[in-house]
Amino acid sequence: MAITDYALALCALLGTLLIPFCAMYHVLRLKRRAIKVTATRSDCR
Repeated sequence: MAITDYALALCALLGTLLIPFCAMYHVLRLKRRAIKVTATRSDCR
């Protein structure tokens, strides 16, 4: 019983830490893509 409680707590902790990092990663990817798009557009002018 103690092992399953420990495993559940660990999974919950990793899940709560993983969600913000995934969101931050996607935001940074979108920003990087937007910077690349603006850089290529400014080169065309």
